[in-house]
Amino acid sequence: MKLRGILVGVILTLVSFSLMASQKREYVIKLGEHISGQSEKKIERIVSSAFGGPKNFIGLRSLRSQSVFLVKVHQNIDIQQVLINNTEIEMIEPNFTIKAYDEQNALEFDFTPRDEHFSKQWGLNNTKQRLDQRYQMTRGADMKILEAWNAEPRAIDAAKDIIVAVIDTGINKKHEDLKENLWRNSGEFGDWKPQSQEEYDRAPGCWDKSCNKIDDDGNGLIDDLHGWNWVRFSTDNPGSADFDDDQSHGSHCAGVIGAKHNEVGISGINNKVQLMALKFLSKKGEGSLAGAIEAINYAVEKRADVINASWGGAQYSEILHQTIRNAGHAGVLFVAAAGNSSLNNDFFPSYPANYSLVPGLVSVAATEFNNQRVYFSNFGKRNVHLSAPGHVIMSTVLGRKGYNYMSGTSMAAPHVSGVAAMLIGLYPEKFSRNPEALKKYLIETSTRTVALNWQLSSGGFVNALNAVKGIIPVGNTSPRGRFGWSSSRASFRSNHPYAPNTNETFEIKSRGSDWIRVKFGKFSLEEGVDQVELYDGKGNLFDTLTGIGENVYSRPIKGDTVVVKFKTDSNVNDWGYEIVGIASKNEGVE
Repeated sequence: MKLRGILVGVILTLVSFSLMASQKREYVIKLGEHISGQSEKKIERIVSSAFGGPKNFIGLRSLRSQSVFLVKVHQNIDIQQVLINNTEIEMIEPNFTIKAYDEQNALEFDFTPRDEHFSKQWGLNNTKQRLDQRYQMTRGADMKILEAWNAEPRAIDAAKDIIVAVIDTGINKKHEDLKENLWRNSGEFGDWKPQSQEEYDRAPGCWDKSCNKIDDDGNGLIDDLHGWNWVRFSTDNPGSADFDDDQSHGSHCAGVIGAKHNEVGISGINNKVQLMALKFLSKKGEGSLAGAIEAINYAVEKRADVINASWGGAQYSEILHQTIRNAGHAGVLFVAAAGNSSLNNDFFPSYPANYSLVPGLVSVAATEFNNQRVYFSNFGKRNVHLSAPGHVIMSTVLGRKGYNYMSGTSMAAPHVSGVAAMLIGLYPEKFSRNPEALKKYLIETSTRTVALNWQLSSGGFVNALNAVKGIIPVGNTSPRGRFGWSSSRASFRSNHPYAPNTNETFEIKSRGSDWIRVKFGKFSLEEGVDQVELYDGKGNLFDTLTGIGENVYSRPIKGDTVVVKFKTDSNVNDWGYEIVGIASKNEGVE
């Protein structure tokens, strides 16, 4: 017998769910598989009875997930009691609100875009340009996209046939930098002639499928030429074809991914790309759980290659989790913003970024002008994978010629989505419909830094040059196979407590070894400030330890030499560290 889901969480989450439900009186439910095949009338009778009968039940609408429905009622129900009394229903979740994540508040080729605001796009090319006196730039602290374009000229237009679904507040359909890169639904455009007076009267003056008020592609949505709008989606409202942005957030993300190189405005990571406009967030930057589910399923149905999700929150949804997992299994890379609460996602989850066991889900933190994490960005050694520029990012907004700066992990995620689309276009045999391989490659080709190493699973930021050229930094490599390690004792320790302004360096050797791991019996260091850095004998950074830990092995370090650097500041002096052993391995030994 299958377990049926009841949402459980911390008190704040439950209170939030209760408030959301009381405001909207809508629920997303999943029926058992033996029920989902029944007729619509029988399903409606079952659901109506479960939700209080005709006096309370208003209506339901089938979502694009198998066995999933949106239900609307007059009065809120007791979820747990309904599940206990109705075995046909596997899960019930309030149709809670989701929010956007922006900050409160070969031949020689020499190419530089001529777009007028390219000089303000420090994330693509950091020349130590001055944006404002408050911001101190570090030359070269960027994602190396200009170098990527020059190293592989095909990269500029490689994504011309790649579909990136921007699930957000919509896309500005009249913007000079975006309108030419809008995705077109092949089933909803082309010549059309009215076959009757009724058809003519329904769409007077229309001679194209895009405006004929007919569901030409048979997906239940009328004239969804460039996408769809689920902002007002409900049991009695399927939404509309009006995907136009009324907030700027979605357009800003879209511009980073694919603003045209047309000598006006900004330069997108891709000059040509197919931007699918899936609007479920309102002008307030808020949307429903059901809207998010429908948008993701639409992207999957229409064969999107990448989904950009610059939104989320602390509320977990099993149904949304399953929907995103299905997208991964269908071959879609899902790029999610990590969140803007300055929290460690390993301990304070943010969804959808924290959903586990999803093929090709990439969680993205935000960096600033010196390749360090921005103060507001969430992080997490286990659950946040990469970082990308996300502070004071220039991109497209409302208006035909609208441009402005925005900050947030919302702005970081589309940098990764843009590079991902480029890679799928360049190397379809490797990455098309293979999101897990693409995710692994983005991590392997990233640039590991001391500042990010302890905060992200990759230890660094997305590097477009490495990605297009297939360069995997030594510090990102790992040994073949999990076995074949031999252990020995070692004894190295700091003073307890350690002194301020410590700067110590020493070597640990295991002669003839191909790989070494260092075992720390204990470390207790001021997190993010005082740290132990581990390099190979050639100066390549492999690992950084900070904060608190016991009986922890480092990442495998290539070669027979580990260089240990211990650095502290002048403030808090903690216990320190103690190395109690090393493990060594030779390639080919299992």
